[in-house]
Amino acid sequence: MLRGLLERQDTEGARAMLGEADADLASAIVELRELARGIHPALLISGVRDELVLIGFQRTFAARLRGLGVPVVAIELPWANHAFDEVDGLGAAIAHDATLRFLDATLRG
Repeated sequence: MLRGLLERQDTEGARAMLGEADADLASAIVELRELARGIHPALLISGVRDELVLIGFQRTFAARLRGLGVPVVAIELPWANHAFDEVDGLGAAIAHDATLRFLDATLRG
């Protein structure tokens, strides 16, 4: 049902799905959807072994953005811990290259 609500483009359709009791919620959902249209594509890069920011947070955030229609590129580095991009190495090189490619594609697109 939540996916159907997020896909609604009009307040009346969302209200019909929720019922009149949740009219404020229906309006908020439609407003959130309209705001999301202005969100630029997102690049998410995380280390799977990160103990400070668990990989589940990136996965949930990516899914929520996609649910709002926001284009997402999510990269998971299976060996990387927190702050992998601050230390010279493969993770930093991948993050740097992915960021440049993402910006190039996003800004030109």
